[in-house]
Amino acid sequence: MSLPYLTSSECLRHLYIPLDYPSKISKMKLILSCLLLALVSINIAASDPSARDYLAASLVGSAPPVTNISSAHRDITVGIVGAGMAGLYAGLIFDELGIDFEIIEASPRIGGRVMTHYFSDNENDYVDLGAMRFPKTGVMERVIGQSSWSLVSKLRALGNPVTTAPYYLSHKNNPVYFNGIRNYGDTPMINDPLHVGDQYNGGVGSGVPDCFAAKPPTYWVGKVIGKFIYAMTMNFDQGYKMLLQQDCLSVRYYMANVFKDGECQPNGTLASYPQPLITYLETQLVGTGWFDFNSITEAVLNFLDFTAAEYYHIEGGTHSFVDAILDSIGRSSVETRKRVNRIAPGAPRGTGVNARPTVSVQVEGERRTRNYDHVISTVALGVLERIDTGDLNLSFKKREAIRSLTYDHSVKVAMSFRSRWWEDPIVMNGRPIYGGQSSTDLPIRQVNYPSYGINDTRSYANGILVGYTWGQDGIRLSGLTNDKKQLEQLLLQNLAELHQVDVEYLDRQLLDWKIWNWDDYQYQSGSFAGFSPCQFSLYFPEMIKSEANGTVHFAGEATSVHHAWILGALNSAYRTVDQVLVTEGWNDLRQQLRTSWGTVNEWQSEGLPPFTPATTVASIQGAEPVIDAKRI
Repeated sequence: MSLPYLTSSECLRHLYIPLDYPSKISKMKLILSCLLLALVSINIAASDPSARDYLAASLVGSAPPVTNISSAHRDITVGIVGAGMAGLYAGLIFDELGIDFEIIEASPRIGGRVMTHYFSDNENDYVDLGAMRFPKTGVMERVIGQSSWSLVSKLRALGNPVTTAPYYLSHKNNPVYFNGIRNYGDTPMINDPLHVGDQYNGGVGSGVPDCFAAKPPTYWVGKVIGKFIYAMTMNFDQGYKMLLQQDCLSVRYYMANVFKDGECQPNGTLASYPQPLITYLETQLVGTGWFDFNSITEAVLNFLDFTAAEYYHIEGGTHSFVDAILDSIGRSSVETRKRVNRIAPGAPRGTGVNARPTVSVQVEGERRTRNYDHVISTVALGVLERIDTGDLNLSFKKREAIRSLTYDHSVKVAMSFRSRWWEDPIVMNGRPIYGGQSSTDLPIRQVNYPSYGINDTRSYANGILVGYTWGQDGIRLSGLTNDKKQLEQLLLQNLAELHQVDVEYLDRQLLDWKIWNWDDYQYQSGSFAGFSPCQFSLYFPEMIKSEANGTVHFAGEATSVHHAWILGALNSAYRTVDQVLVTEGWNDLRQQLRTSWGTVNEWQSEGLPPFTPATTVASIQGAEPVIDAKRI
């Protein structure tokens, strides 16, 4: 089948705006052509700033410029609160710049929301309970890219390499099991294969209207997102303002009351999406309740930044990042089991005109007060809320953000089995699974099959993520945490039903399992930041400001426009290092930071090129979308 040549603007115009295209070109040809263009554009735009970077520039402006003036360097020590990826990355940069630092961690473990659970010493017997995959996009260059300043490259140069490998986001035999009907990854989501439409459920008003049910969920979400992609492509400033005008609306409210479309309406009249369709879209693409507590801004930006054709994982688990950084900065740089309970202004260092402010940090159980020249808090906001910061005189908005910024719920369940039964053609009735993820409306919601150890036929322990839940799904599953027997039975029953495998067989195969709820983990108190309506525009600019005369700084994924990803933690850490250097007036080190570690567009955003999306409407409507929080 020959495909028409179309530019990105033509794709947007013909897929979003209801105009007639020449009849000799079918709608399917149009979508396929635009999808190919989208995949090409992802590669072309690999080094371009993301939509979130432009958003940051609009909200907070640029970092102070680096001048050619240098000043003498005094000896300083920076206290870093929290040994997650943000704290460790800040330490890695300070170490190279020759600045003394200490990392204080309340937990007995290091890594924050990077957490790999190892069931045994067998090489494939582990599961990432936190961050586990990285899209191959220009946005992720700082983490897994080939630039000299990427984290992967830095660790390799320091002699502590980590290895990336393909992460398979989908496989043709991945079950898609909803509404009691089973399909597979190679089944097109057209003509209502899951029987959610009115015609299968009792007539008009009993299910999803048939016209909507006939096309994939990504098609209808793509129409909503496409409006903003089109606007920002034509004129970013105007499109961004249009998006920000909707920031106080949830995804559900926007679809049900603001967005208008005429494709499934009589005579093409315009109307909003019906509620059954919206719930169906949510069920298929994200966690239950996600459309209610996330803003439309979040949905648009997630699509723009993280719709990707390729993904990667870290061999041996994402915690390999943590180990490599620790080996690079020295494990003695991090003190564990040190819970900070107070951060306040300290006694000035020096006298008279030479007096410089300090920051006092009180650690529980220690009589002495630690004094630092700067403090960087990288802890999750739920933890920061429990630290006494009253004497810092934080702004009203920052205190409000610390208390109320929404964190998404996420619960994972991992299991270890005697064999890789999901790869066995006999067990799987001729449909073996090699990587990817299954989805269902059963309580486990999603099963992720390991992309490592594929085709390893040895009979020994193998880990698999058998339940990946968000939102209300996660809350309900975690409600059985105190009844291990009932929870185990539910998990195995769901797993057996999803795969058409005998539950007793799975029970005999099971070696061990673990449930992990980030809400219940006292050192995080939440999974990852997910801005609710109004919060992005209201709180983000305030969260990144330094306090106490430029001596107290705030990092962590919640303080980045790329929140909920490791990238956000790294970008925020880079920003706080630069803020320390700004306060000290060390422009030579600021230049060294940029030379050795690149630039962070969401912080040093002056001179950004015109906005070009790394994806198009077609890639949203025809490819695997990522608007959920499968990240950290």
